[in-house]
Amino acid sequence: MALSHIMGRVMFSFSGPQLGPIELRVLQALVGFAGLQQQQPVAIDPSGSLDEVQRLLGHTVAISTTYNQLAEVVGYAINSGSAQTAIRTAIRKLGSVGVSIRQANLVSGPDFSAGNLICDEFSNRHIEVELNSILTAAVHGGRGTYIRLDLPEARQLHSDAARLLHHRLHWVNAGTTREVSLDKMIGYVWSAEDVSASAQRTRRQVLRGSLDELTSIGWSSAPRGDLYQIARPIVR
Repeated sequence: MALSHIMGRVMFSFSGPQLGPIELRVLQALVGFAGLQQQQPVAIDPSGSLDEVQRLLGHTVAISTTYNQLAEVVGYAINSGSAQTAIRTAIRKLGSVGVSIRQANLVSGPDFSAGNLICDEFSNRHIEVELNSILTAAVHGGRGTYIRLDLPEARQLHSDAARLLHHRLHWVNAGTTREVSLDKMIGYVWSAEDVSASAQRTRRQVLRGSLDELTSIGWSSAPRGDLYQIARPIVR
């Protein structure tokens, strides 16, 4: 995996193994645990400088959980050896992702290592993870604030495409409506490589099915040409 994301005036570059839906589901769960354990979430001004980001890289959240607790949140069976293996493998992959940062307005310039996405340690029953909120925000396509994700919603979805779409639409807050293009949402689910017209039609069809899944859990999506009005329900 080699990709970049610009947040404010800083470009984050990621390198390492390709992350798929399983890794992102585990990362969602870890972010959810972090949101519960961190009393005052770290935030960064979206126009923040490289120096500000480097300073905030020292803000981490230590998460202590068990395989069963994490499996339950992710939606796996508890007391399952295969679930434990899948979780361990996913966390190892996440921990193998290296991150570097540089000023986004420079065509070329020095890259500064920001370390790995997460640090982890396992025992037979427990998982200890150190999560960096700024790097996690960048991986989720964040806009400068600590990300909180609705895990109960995520567990109700069945397809990988719907989970990835839900994952990337985290910025649509409960009770609000946002306008998003169909092509942008396709980019949330698939990589940006060129595909045939037939493959693109298939992606659009799958994407519309994913929107139907979101509708089934209380969201709404109203098409306006190639734009959709996406609304997220208020959690009661």
